[in-house]
Amino acid sequence: MEETDGRRIVFYKGKNYIPKDLELRRDILRMFHDHETAGHPGELETYNAVTALYWWPGIRSFVKNYVKGCGTCQRFKIDRNPSHPSYKPVEGAGCTRPFAKISMDLITDLPPVDGYDSLLVVVDQGLSKG
Repeated sequence: MEETDGRRIVFYKGKNYIPKDLELRRDILRMFHDHETAGHPGELETYNAVTALYWWPGIRSFVKNYVKGCGTCQRFKIDRNPSHPSYKPVEGAGCTRPFAKISMDLITDLPPVDGYDSLLVVVDQGLSKG
């Protein structure tokens, strides 16, 4: 225990002991995880940075739950198990004669030019717009 500026600071194994104050613990994690210079380093790096200076009972699970609940980290997290859909080949044209099969599409609500705001698109060769 040390006294600084009339306040007592408790240390545990050389690290500042943080009492059971959830808001204080969250502020510490914000400083090491959410701050602009921290850059959302992830669970392990946040844990290592916090435990270099602070300690409290259950710090590992507190850091894990904090990072798990971080919206920014979840948004940009790498998908380590992406799904692999089965490949299904695209069938070719059944008939090679021109205009044997055609498709039509309307493109509407375009900015008006000379009073027109729509396009009609007609495609041949087996309904392929490629």
